[in-house]
Amino acid sequence: MKRLPYYILAIIFLLNSAMSCDDELEPVYFKLTGIGAYNINNEGEFPFVTEKAVKKEAYMIGIKWIADGNDNLYRFEIQGSPEIKIFCNADFDEQHAAGSDITSYFKPARYLPEKISEGLALLKVPAPGKYSFKVKVFLDDGDYFEYDTPLIDLY
Repeated sequence: MKRLPYYILAIIFLLNSAMSCDDELEPVYFKLTGIGAYNINNEGEFPFVTEKAVKKEAYMIGIKWIADGNDNLYRFEIQGSPEIKIFCNADFDEQHAAGSDITSYFKPARYLPEKISEGLALLKVPAPGKYSFKVKVFLDDGDYFEYDTPLIDLY
C-alpha cells in the first residue's frame, strides 16, 4: 500500500512520455533532375503500374520524381511548386487532337502504388484505343521535364 503513490506517479510519467511528441520533422526538399511517367490500373483494391490493357474508367498516370539519379524519392517534397501538364500523343476526342493539352481531364489521385510520387486519375473517358500521354513538369526556376507514358490500350 505504501508503494501505490509511486506506481501512480510512474504510470503518469510513462503516459506523459508516450503521448508527448518531439518537434515535427522538417520535410526533406530536393532539386528535381528528371521524372518518369507510368500507366496505372486503378480497377481493383490497390492501384498498380501496368503495361497491359486498362479499362478507360480505371486509368491513371503515375509520376516518379528523380533527383540526382535517385528515383526512390516518392515520400519527399519538391522545392517550389511544380506545375504538371498532360498532353495526348494521339487524338483524344473531337476537340483534342494529338498534342493537345488535356490536363483538365485529370485530377490528383490519393492512393498510389509504391514508389510513385504523384498520381493523376483520368476523368473523361476517351473512345477505346491505344493511347500515350506526355507529362510535362514545370518548375519555379523555369526548368521543365517531360516524359511519355508507354503506349497503352484503353478499353
